[in-house]
Amino acid sequence: MKKTLVFLGAILIMNLAVSASSLLESGKPERTFVVGVRAGFNSSNVSNNFTTSVENMMWAHNEWKSGFTVGAVVDINLTNFFAIQPGAYLQKRRSDYKNLVLDEAGAEMQCIEGERHSNFFQIPILASLRLTLSKDVKGVADFGPYFAFGFGGKDNGTITLVDTGVVGVRENPYKNDYFGEDGSYRSYDWGFKMGGGLLVQSKYYVGFHYDLGCRNAHRPIPLAKKEISGRNKAWNFTIGYNF
Repeated sequence: MKKTLVFLGAILIMNLAVSASSLLESGKPERTFVVGVRAGFNSSNVSNNFTTSVENMMWAHNEWKSGFTVGAVVDINLTNFFAIQPGAYLQKRRSDYKNLVLDEAGAEMQCIEGERHSNFFQIPILASLRLTLSKDVKGVADFGPYFAFGFGGKDNGTITLVDTGVVGVRENPYKNDYFGEDGSYRSYDWGFKMGGGLLVQSKYYVGFHYDLGCRNAHRPIPLAKKEISGRNKAWNFTIGYNF
């Protein structure tokens, strides 16, 4: 019985080794440097802790909205199955929010609804694993840090004031900058980018990535009970072509 188990285990290990060797194609790559372009759409959001940090904030709801992503990458092929991939992307991001502020006596309510628009220039540096699935198709798995710099952008919305004492309703629209001294969000961000995709005939690419910000995206808010905190988040879905 023990000999049978050892024999079956040896066969399993051999099969796994053969599978790994077929997936991880060894040898020197034909081209060390490959330039590619990418384009697609994203869905983004910014988390927050408003309900615990802003006085009388009853709830704060964020909605993911779509934007677009365009950019270019350079594959530095160290082997046939591993590459370092720096890139440069322009991301247009959008998200909606709805907040509710209610004073302690319940006499006045503020409904805050708005939409954020922001632009980021992002530089990721990814470790990219290339798995040979067939003669013409490779699976791609990416992970690495990114650095992003925000510019432009607007934070527009309406504050609806409801005074229960006089049964009055007032709407006050507002338009603010997204970044800068007059904005509510920090322009520099860094985090991690991860995802995967398919590379066909070493030229045609389709993939998805998740951006997880690690820096607090919010600027301080006056009169807040505690530090405002939250992170940038985004899904990116792109297609591309390698030259």
